Amino acid sequence: MEHNILIIGGNGLVGKTIVRILHTRNPHLNIFIGGRKGGSTGRHLTIDVTDPSSFQVITDNKINLIILSVNDKSDHILKYAIENHIDYLDITKPTPDLVKAYAIAGKSDISSRIVFSSGWMGELFLDWSIFFQKIMQMFGG
Repeated sequence: MEHNILIIGGNGLVGKTIVRILHTRNPHLNIFIGGRKGGSTGRHLTIDVTDPSSFQVITDNKINLIILSVNDKSDHILKYAIENHIDYLDITKPTPDLVKAYAIAGKSDISSRIVFSSGWMGELFLDWSIFFQKIMQMFGG
């Protein structure tokens, strides 16, 4: 199975760290970097979490895991992932937003894996490689 991973916010500090770790440990993965400004390669996708009309690039590139490293206050990406059966990992939610997102997921018919994390900045210096190794085991990597 082809693994197409989109890291939204992949140009930021946390996103770049995720990209580096995943690419170093799993060179067979197709890693796409999403951001409002796009980028200079075919792996950079223009996507804005506040504009659902920009989400078509997710489907166009057959993304099967979204890692969100920016704050999506309206949970547009979460809703899109649930509706389109795409695995989703959000590492950016402060606790109040996490409670709201959890409620959205709880009311939805989910057929993909949805993973939330809270307090991500406080954990920035933990061993990300162990965390992502476990995530990749979940997704067959």
